[in-house]
Amino acid sequence: MADFDGDQDIDVAVLCTDSEQVRTYKNDGKGKFTESAKLTIGRDGSQVIATDYDGDGDIDLLASCRKADAVYRFRNGGSSFSANGTISAGEPEGIAAGDLDGDGDVDLLVCSRTTNAIDSYRNSGGTFTYVSSTSMPGGVRPETVIIADFNCDGIPDAAATSADDAGSVLAVFENRGDLTFSALFDLPVGAGVRCVAAGDFDRDGDSDLTAVSSRTATISTYRNQSCAAPLPGDTDCDGAVTFNDIDSFVLALTDWERYRKDFASCNQYNADGNGDGNVNFSDIDAFVEILSR
Repeated sequence: MADFDGDQDIDVAVLCTDSEQVRTYKNDGKGKFTESAKLTIGRDGSQVIATDYDGDGDIDLLASCRKADAVYRFRNGGSSFSANGTISAGEPEGIAAGDLDGDGDVDLLVCSRTTNAIDSYRNSGGTFTYVSSTSMPGGVRPETVIIADFNCDGIPDAAATSADDAGSVLAVFENRGDLTFSALFDLPVGAGVRCVAAGDFDRDGDSDLTAVSSRTATISTYRNQSCAAPLPGDTDCDGAVTFNDIDSFVLALTDWERYRKDFASCNQYNADGNGDGNVNFSDIDAFVEILSR
């Protein structure tokens, strides 16, 4: 849903798999919708999203089609859509768009069955170029993906779901700022998780998560605690600096990736004892001093 014609009301785009089309519907401003376009796509359409991928100020469309191995582009000319080529992608399913490298235009994430990973594409003037692939935990197949800043560093990150036979997973990935990603953590989720959404559900200023699981008929919500103000020395994140923090502090120094996974709900910079923005052996003296207070 988006304002496709610039008349300040919300129009609708619908993916029609059987007819191999994306259909758009114009809102008359009173809640009545009239079909306005039929756009041809390939076989086995998966998702359509609305985004200004060419940077001209109006809202375009991107549609993924698994059996066509492509993401279809439709450019909004202000009053109508026109086909604008495709982005080659291996059996694409879920897609998401956002400025992932900070250059002001909209990049793309694609859940690919071919690579069994989340593939990233850099947008340069409306042309998309493949950058990297990021695997899900356990090698399961990603099906849906969203973009939001989950660690409050000002850089959009990603969260993705999988509901394949290998297991249901909701995983969160940190964007390094260059369209490459590293795993932050994964969350317990009901079987058959099909969709995920982000929003500030508790109004504390960061992005929380909710996921729908079809097989368990449940909606799960997850509060984001990774953006809490750091408490230097509290590396096990129990709200106090005690001798119980020693093992987790040592882990943070020696295996940063494992620390971030094992203590995913924490602000990882609790291990930054001297406050220089890094976690390294220079934090040892500061940690000992904090512990002895």
